[in-house]
Amino acid sequence: QLQEKFSNPKIQLADKLKLVLLYLIRYENSDDILNMKRELASIGLSSKQCELIDCLLQYAGENKRASGLFSGGGIISQFTKGLQSSISGVENVYTQHVPLLSYVLESIIKNKIKDSTYPLISGSNSNTRPSEVVVFMVGGVTMEEAMKVTEFNAANNGIKIILGGSNIHNSTSFLKEVGQ
Repeated sequence: QLQEKFSNPKIQLADKLKLVLLYLIRYENSDDILNMKRELASIGLSSKQCELIDCLLQYAGENKRASGLFSGGGIISQFTKGLQSSISGVENVYTQHVPLLSYVLESIIKNKIKDSTYPLISGSNSNTRPSEVVVFMVGGVTMEEAMKVTEFNAANNGIKIILGGSNIHNSTSFLKEVGQ
């Protein structure tokens, strides 16, 4: 399907690059990396833009990610298994994305958050649900994450989530940062 997108003149070059980046972050160990770089170069992407593939894999490749993001047992894989059964017939599965932050917030509500991964302020009791949580993401947040926090705050009385970040990202600003 990805190869079909390459030959579609209605899809902009930047969007073709983003599709490749999404594919390769998931299937990083495939033999397709070199072929995709060649294909992108052949349809007009500059060498600097093609370098973003290596930059992204260096920035967020398997050796940088939390374990279990795409493999068995992790929170994302559990979500994916549940999602696969619910998306049959859905044309655009990319609209089904739920940011990892949503799962973290659900874990806070259920009081199942790991203190070793998300430490509490000293003097706090980990057995009680907090009334206020500050989430600050170094590197930046997305509008989707901000929307999820807003929805979470509206649906959950008694707990308030405050979201902050060093930047508000869209795909262009994120790739610019990764490429530096």
